[in-house]
Amino acid sequence: MLPDVDGEWASLPPVEFGFAGTDLRRELVDAVLRGEKTATAGLLVDYEREGEPLPRPGERFVVLDFDDRPVGVVETTEVRVVRMADVDLQFALEEGEGPQRGRLAGGPRALLGRLPRRDPP
Repeated sequence: MLPDVDGEWASLPPVEFGFAGTDLRRELVDAVLRGEKTATAGLLVDYEREGEPLPRPGERFVVLDFDDRPVGVVETTEVRVVRMADVDLQFALEEGEGPQRGRLAGGPRALLGRLPRRDPP
């Protein structure tokens, strides 16, 4: 069922998985909608650079599809700030992107858990 964008969903901030119009966006949003991607991550430094606060449990976001159309709503259930080296296997599996994307390499991340459970580095 597609959202009523003039209703409740219109007031929610968006969450974007990858860039609009890319295969990655299509793959990630499809995984979210199938329930295979139940966590996500981002760099803490990006939040700091943009002056954006980290998400809080209970916050809801509209998921945007390949064409930036709303297709679902996700809710932050947990927020953690951890070093990349401290990300556990369970989180990596919940992120649903697999090692082929190289998501487990690199520096501190804002880890977004259970849709979007945002957990920083």
